[in-house]
Amino acid sequence: GKQQSKATTQQMQMGTTEVSAATPPETEMAVRAPREDAAAVPRIAWGITSYVVPIPGGKGATKRILDACDGGCAGGEMKMILGPSGSGKTSLLSVIAGHLPRGRWEGEIFDDGAPAGRSSRRTCGFVVQHSMFFWCLSARETLTYQARLRRPRADAATIRSHVDRVLGDLDLLAAAETHCGDERHKGLSGGERRRLTIAQELLADPGTLLADEPTSGLDAATALLTIATLARVCKRSDPPKAVVAVIHQPRRNIFDLFDSMLVLCQGHPVYYGRPGAPLETYLGNLGFELPPYENPGDFLLDLIAVTDDSVDASADGVRSAKSDDDNNTKDDDVEAARATPRTMMRETTVGRLVDDRRRDRDAILAAFPDSDGAAEARRDRDAATNAAAVVVKAGEGAAGDDQRQGSWPFQFSVLLSRALRYKLRDETVAATQISMGIVFALILGAVFFDTNKSVESVTNRIGAISFSVLLMAFIAFDVVILFPRERDLYRREARAGLHTASAFFQARCVAEVPSQLFAGFAYACVVYWMIGFQRDSQKFLVFLAVIELEVLTGTSVLIACGCLAKDFEGANNLATLFICLFLLFDGHYINNNAIPKGARWIKELNYLNHGISAIARNEFIGLGDLTCKDDTDDPDANCPFDNGGQVVDYYGFDEGTIAAYFWKLALIMLGWRAIAFLAFSNLYLD
Repeated sequence: GKQQSKATTQQMQMGTTEVSAATPPETEMAVRAPREDAAAVPRIAWGITSYVVPIPGGKGATKRILDACDGGCAGGEMKMILGPSGSGKTSLLSVIAGHLPRGRWEGEIFDDGAPAGRSSRRTCGFVVQHSMFFWCLSARETLTYQARLRRPRADAATIRSHVDRVLGDLDLLAAAETHCGDERHKGLSGGERRRLTIAQELLADPGTLLADEPTSGLDAATALLTIATLARVCKRSDPPKAVVAVIHQPRRNIFDLFDSMLVLCQGHPVYYGRPGAPLETYLGNLGFELPPYENPGDFLLDLIAVTDDSVDASADGVRSAKSDDDNNTKDDDVEAARATPRTMMRETTVGRLVDDRRRDRDAILAAFPDSDGAAEARRDRDAATNAAAVVVKAGEGAAGDDQRQGSWPFQFSVLLSRALRYKLRDETVAATQISMGIVFALILGAVFFDTNKSVESVTNRIGAISFSVLLMAFIAFDVVILFPRERDLYRREARAGLHTASAFFQARCVAEVPSQLFAGFAYACVVYWMIGFQRDSQKFLVFLAVIELEVLTGTSVLIACGCLAKDFEGANNLATLFICLFLLFDGHYINNNAIPKGARWIKELNYLNHGISAIARNEFIGLGDLTCKDDTDDPDANCPFDNGGQVVDYYGFDEGTIAAYFWKLALIMLGWRAIAFLAFSNLYLD
């Protein structure tokens, strides 16, 4: 039983042991220290009875993620949450932070000794696992915009001082002017980006800092530096902060920087208390002796990192291997004599290993409810519960006057400033739109250069108008990925209470307008005069206005496609669908007078049709008489059109005035913007 389990566990650990390295001098002050007052009220505490989530496609079925999980973390304490993948670590952290997008949980959360609500709180900072920044903003600029949103009533000098202090606390002063960067652009290193994420949360000076896997994706040295910096901030703050961090397989140096730990397995706690010697003693009392030079955290994870699914998969693998060996023995009797004993030995060994791992896990799970660690977790929870009886609900008055959410105009101005700075530095997109507009204008102008007033020119003019409207409607096709790409950034900032959905949405949309309008202006100025449309400044201004409206309306449709879809692939499919549908009924491929009655509603909602009709009406009315052909020697030639007015009537461009088309385009643009905003603020928020 136990002895066999010990031997098996030691076999599992061979080749993975690591000699504990000495703690570097700069982290000596962060090494754990015992809590001076065990009865002190924890800064953050929780008593989670259960947390269940619906199973997709399960027809009402649910899955239990957390069960009977209590605990707390005092100011100045570094607590680590450890566990195998799928054990509920991030879910517990999200419950504590109030960031759960779905599911239902029962229990209580206490923040600074008072009952906390189930939504996110400014008194509790949440460091996300994946960094999200505008790549071309520097670290200082990123924090400055965040600080302005978090402290809307603070003056510029206060903001600058606060940002400098946080940069210094996180060892980022040397990289303060470096761009954040991303996968395609050089900038901050991985460790600096991770510390910048922590710095964003420290701007609000929260009493509790929750970090979701702050070391994942970092090399060993950078991970150690990140946790050492976090520990220094935790203990040097006044008052000291409570830090709860989910850590994935910490090395021994990182392990020693934490004061306490909570270990989860399949949503159940299996250890609560001090790391190091207390953990070794606890496991030893259960019959699991720590191998020499082994990290206690890794040792415990190996004991509990087994699920029923993995057990069944291992058994299936053994049976499959045995079947393969049995098939091979039929081909060669000599080899069969050697293979059969090996197969039997492998089946026996692996089967025994699987059973031992399951037995170890179950023993550790069963032992925790009656352990000293479980009692300590309940004491932390009860201390917060008792304190909550005499204090007001958490959050009331917690934020200072300078940290209350700013007005909508203030939020909009700060977000617009940030977005415009990003657009000016990320010149690739704007330059592409403008250059594409000019290049296509030159191509189209060359093809239809100096169109005459013959009947044959009617088709050319309508073709040039149709192509111009279509091109301008989708000149800014890149906006289709704008909100799918920045949705995570919005969610993180909105949960922190920095701004409203409308302020973020409108600021990002407005920031895109200048480059889009300039692209339309450049296109119109080139193509109008090259093609030889009517040499009339007033008619040119009408042409320019319609082109700009088409740019804005087409952009609105693309933004809506991006907001309605969860990712770029879905947004691209939606945009393609609308392009094909509207293109079919734009008045060029099918005469407006010939559109079936059942499909005329598509024409009424078709901004391409309205744009083509407005420009065609503007161009053909007043064009004058049309010549039948270049050879005018035959005055009796049968001409289908005598003047531009007849062209308007024939193609059905006479259903409204140019002003009416303007109003229709404006209403369609506003309608698509409204759809986009509703989708952005309500869809895909999990």
